[in-house]
Amino acid sequence: MTTHKKYHIKEFICETCGVSFNRLNKRDYRFCSATCRGYGRGKHLIEHTCEWCGKVFERYPCRQGRFCSRKCSAAFGCRQPKPHSNRKERGGKIFWHCKQCGKEMYTFKSRVQDTCSQECAYIYWPKKVKKTIVCPICKKEFIVSQHKITLLHRRFCGKKCASIAHRASMNDGHRQIGIQIRGSNWQRQSKSVRERDCYTCQSCQKHGVSVHHIIPYRLFDGNWEKANDANNLITLCPSCHSKIEHGLIPCPIPKASFLIPCE
Repeated sequence: MTTHKKYHIKEFICETCGVSFNRLNKRDYRFCSATCRGYGRGKHLIEHTCEWCGKVFERYPCRQGRFCSRKCSAAFGCRQPKPHSNRKERGGKIFWHCKQCGKEMYTFKSRVQDTCSQECAYIYWPKKVKKTIVCPICKKEFIVSQHKITLLHRRFCGKKCASIAHRASMNDGHRQIGIQIRGSNWQRQSKSVRERDCYTCQSCQKHGVSVHHIIPYRLFDGNWEKANDANNLITLCPSCHSKIEHGLIPCPIPKASFLIPCE
């Protein structure tokens, strides 16, 4: 069975004005009104000095007392450096010098490098990492990483020279750069060899239009009459031609019957 506590009216005395007042005895009342409560609590206020304008103001102990108003708080915050969202950049910016040219740089700590630019990096790194080679097309010296020479077979200074070399190799039919023609009789000899082989690949017996030198053209040292002899030429398809150039399959020899043009 629950019992309800009975409240009765009790007389209290205000701590601010000293006037007696009546309230239910639910709790002990210290002040008779909100005004007296404000004055009564003011006795426990603590003085603070505004960090922006220097004004002296009062605050309760439970509240912060750095600024006297929101205006001073906002003005103080606008003058402070903003925190960075990137965790690595919270360390702030520092000054550092390029190890190659000595130029002074001002960046975040996470962005400090040995050199200030790519040009300085090419000069700074030792020769075992960077190597100077000569472009076979424009004869210009340029610096390239060693792994690009070993793994990627880098030979040219840019795309323009690489394109010129590719066109020259397509016209020549071999990989040696610098020889752009294969003799004045090449067009006549290649056409006669295609007709001799009936436009048939002599390796897989499929349709073929590529004419291949059995002994590479570069080994004749510019003697195009011997290099373009019919006995040194054979018709291949593009697939077999590529495989033979890379040494994946042996090069066939034209038969004696093929030396006579087909009807």
